[in-house]
This record gives sequence, C-alpha cells and structure tokens, in this order.
Amino acid sequence: MDSVHESGVWTHDAGIYSAGKTIAFALHIVDCVRLPACDQATGPRADEYDPTMSEIIDEQVTAELDGGFVVFRLGTRINTLWKVHKWFPIFRAARKMVDEVDADSDSGLLAFERRVGMRALEIVQYWRSFEDLRNYALDSEFSHAPSMKSTMEQMERCDDVGIWHELYVIGDDSYETAYHNTPPTGLGTAGTLSPAEGTRRTAAGRLGLTEGDDFSYEPRGVEAESVDTG
Repeated sequence: MDSVHESGVWTHDAGIYSAGKTIAFALHIVDCVRLPACDQATGPRADEYDPTMSEIIDEQVTAELDGGFVVFRLGTRINTLWKVHKWFPIFRAARKMVDEVDADSDSGLLAFERRVGMRALEIVQYWRSFEDLRNYALDSEFSHAPSMKSTMEQMERCDDVGIWHELYVIGDDSYETAYHNTPPTGLGTAGTLSPAEGTRRTAAGRLGLTEGDDFSYEPRGVEAESVDTG
C-alpha cells in the first residue's frame, strides 16, 4: 500500500511506475475529447441569469461584479508523464485545497474552474480580494501552508513536474466580459449575468467608454467609431 504524508507527497512505491503509461494514455484520451457540434442551442431568456445554472444561454450575455476582485490562475505541468508518483500527489493536493476553501463560505473565494489537459492542470479562481487569497494561502489550518515547503523542495530536487501561478487584481469597471451559447462560465459563475444590450452591447460600452453604439455590423464587416480611452 502507498502511504501519504500530510504534505501531499507520496512515498516511493515501485508498483506505481507500471501504471504510468496507462494513466498517461488515459490523460491523452481526455485531452482529445471534443464536444459534438450543437445543432440548436436552447436556454432561458431573462433580465438576469442564475450563475449556477447548467443550461446553455442562447443569447449574448455579460457578467458583472460589484467592486473589484482578484483572478488567480494556478497551474501544474507534467514534464515526465510516466513518473506518476511525482505529479499525481500534487494534482490531488491541488484538488483538496480548492475543495476545502470552496467549502468555507467566509473564505472570499467567489468561484473557480478546473481545466485538465494531457500534461497540465489549471485552476482559475475568482476571489473577493488579495487579502482573502493571501489569508487562505498562509493559514496553517488549511492544507496549502503546511505543504508549501515540501513542494518547493521537490521543485528544486527534480524537474519532473512544474508549478506556476498568475494573479491579477481587477479594479471596478476595468474589465468586460461576453458569453454566447454557453452555460455560465468563468467570471459568469461568480457575478451577475445580464443580456449584452444597450450600453452593454459592445466591449467599449461595457467598459463605460461609450453608450454601446460605437460600432455596427455592415455587409462587408463592421463600421466603428473611434473611442477615447484616455
């Protein structure tokens, strides 16, 4: 039997090597799966949509949040696929961390998404503030802080797996979004979804730079007005 340290790193088990190629192939299959084409999109229409719904919204909508927020992208890259004992514990620990903070309604985490590829796992999180994110990351009562040291030591010992992150602090009215023929996704799972009409019709309108009438569709393209971004 494998044993697992609290840090989330497996002890060595020779048997796990034999599973490496099988799991790598399975990941490849997952990465290659594509959804079939949609013949007809169906979904509700309303002044606002529930961000927890799973139905496709068959009109263009936009997502908005009250005040600023933080976008945190956390990723793991598998550099050596067959060394499952190196990267799988990190994948599993990342899942545990997201699940535990999501279960805490006071954490400040607004929403998150997981994206899995053949060699990569990415988690995109939306937080109310950088302070909330930092408080979680350094809180010893959660699993992230205790595992930081052992994970960094593993990164320094070998390059079989890599970890990266990006963080963006977004101010109020300094972003815009648009979604069409999708269920709520991205910021749409954290904010309020509304039809992209009126001042919300164009990107410049959603940024508060125009009244949403700064371009129109023409037979050979679009006709656009200049926008003052100063």
